[in-house]
Amino acid sequence: MKSKIIFKSGEEEFTIKFAAGETILDAAIRGKLPLDHSCGGMGTCGTCRVFIRQGLEKLSPPEDVENEIIQDRGFLKHERLACQNDCVEGLVVEIPNLESQS
Repeated sequence: MKSKIIFKSGEEEFTIKFAAGETILDAAIRGKLPLDHSCGGMGTCGTCRVFIRQGLEKLSPPEDVENEIIQDRGFLKHERLACQNDCVEGLVVEIPNLESQS
């Protein structure tokens, strides 16, 4: 049985089922949600930045690739790269609007 992740985009909320090992970006793409990913999920562009609104403690600590972007861009603790984090049950992810990504 698949678990669920909740995405928020503006005033809308989407619940998407995911399989083990699927990244937040994978789930967003499959759900046809508006999440940029210029580098194709390699963790080098930072365009798949999301805000973790619930469940941050369930995510693994950032690895080197993500940590470099986090430090370079000055991300806050709850800002993570969707391509570098696996979905976990109970996660609530906000997709920033396009204006805040530039």
